[in-house]
Amino acid sequence: MSTGSWLRDQRTGIKASLLDRCDKKLIGSDGNVDVSLWPDSDMFDVTSFAAAAGFSDTRYFVTYVLNHPQTPFHCHKVFLTDAISGGKLATLYATHQDSAVAGGEMWRETKTAEARARVLPASQQTVVNSLQQF
Repeated sequence: MSTGSWLRDQRTGIKASLLDRCDKKLIGSDGNVDVSLWPDSDMFDVTSFAAAAGFSDTRYFVTYVLNHPQTPFHCHKVFLTDAISGGKLATLYATHQDSAVAGGEMWRETKTAEARARVLPASQQTVVNSLQQF
């Protein structure tokens, strides 16, 4: 039984087989992604990023939230490319945990306000907002 396809970089979650094929300028001496390239970040696994932001579905988070034109999340999006063909192998998202948590809160507030605007007429929104202050 082969175990090679199951091995992953512990900090990023990217498969070791992809890192072996990756352009070496982002890979450290230990064969994993060199996270020191992003000193302002402490979170490199997109699943952990999604969870810290309050999303249980990582695929939804990446597809619809991080790629939204007005996303509140601040992160480094780095494409890992094949050293030979130059094709995209994987995407690395690097962020700080505080940014992930704050971005999740802002996203939910924005979506709640948008939903409220779709349901309530403008005259009722003023009454609702003034009552929330008490």
